[in-house]
Amino acid sequence: MRMSSSRLLLLGLGLALVVPSAAPAQPVPDDGRIRSVLTLDNRPVSVAWEPGLAADAHRALINGSGPEDGGVHVATIESMPLLRIGTLDGAAPEGQEAARAVRYDLWLMRDADGFLLDARWVGADGAMATSSGTIMLSTQAADASYATFAANIAPTSDETGRLEMRWGDRLWTADFFFADPPEGGASAAQVAAGAAGDGAREFEDSAVADAVSRGIRLNERHESAIVLPGGDRIATLAWQDIGIDHPDYAAIADVEDGGVIRLTEAAVMRLRSEVSLRFGTAAVPTGNLSEGFAGSYGLWLQRRGDSWRLIFNNEPDSWGTQHNSEYNASQTTVSYARTGRTDRPLGTRLVPTSADGGRLVIQWGPHEWAADFDVIR
Repeated sequence: MRMSSSRLLLLGLGLALVVPSAAPAQPVPDDGRIRSVLTLDNRPVSVAWEPGLAADAHRALINGSGPEDGGVHVATIESMPLLRIGTLDGAAPEGQEAARAVRYDLWLMRDADGFLLDARWVGADGAMATSSGTIMLSTQAADASYATFAANIAPTSDETGRLEMRWGDRLWTADFFFADPPEGGASAAQVAAGAAGDGAREFEDSAVADAVSRGIRLNERHESAIVLPGGDRIATLAWQDIGIDHPDYAAIADVEDGGVIRLTEAAVMRLRSEVSLRFGTAAVPTGNLSEGFAGSYGLWLQRRGDSWRLIFNNEPDSWGTQHNSEYNASQTTVSYARTGRTDRPLGTRLVPTSADGGRLVIQWGPHEWAADFDVIR
């Protein structure tokens, strides 16, 4: 059944009012930090850290060859109070008022059981409490040697995610989920709205339309984003609930040479960037649809013999069966691997590796396609 334009507008307005997390991305403090943001079903969680936190200065802690008194402050995680990671339950410390958004400074430490994060509540006034809980970390070798600290938030399902941190030759991870709201309390959407509302700005009339559009998008898609120092934002969108039981997943094996992965019940994956990017030799500039505006592209995976290519297409609003090669803007070869994670739904994640670069990853069941990019200033 096709929804009338008036009903669609009302739905969008309702989403924008009830779920401000679906409004245009709120401005972040220009504090020089990098942020990785994941929004799952309108529930945002972010991790922020200072670029340039050198591994060489903390080699003994990273390698486990010696302790570091008090640990090292590596990052800050922020979300709605329903976030559950480690022993954190979203409760305010004694003497602090409950908040619509929770924020914890994360201190990397090591004890007899391995690596952990000491999470310390940060109040709305910036005051920091003593330890609020601990997050035990899974530790393994990183995919490369990271001279400076880097972190990201990755989706693991339509409702769960993982904090990933890379430093030196280490990769540390911790899984999280969102708890159900207490019975008789605010809904998850309302709690998410409160979290996103902290620090909200007044919107001009033109931004209200953006809020409506973004509200509709995030009601049906998950978003992964990087916010660079200075506030420029790079984001990907992927449709929710496209799991490994979907016929489109089984059809991956039948994609012909030169063919693309089709999504019969979803829009094409999308990249939106407020800065120009380069994937290998492929230029992905801003202003591709309108001069002076962010770049916006549809993302298509194309089989090329035994390898895959990622196509950036100038029709970002296409349905997942409507690839038109006449609108291809650029393309790049992507690495492909089969991982041990066989249950993941279709998803994207942006992994920042520095203040000027990162990695775009597309995942579906065990399939994982990845391409590195640089920011073009």
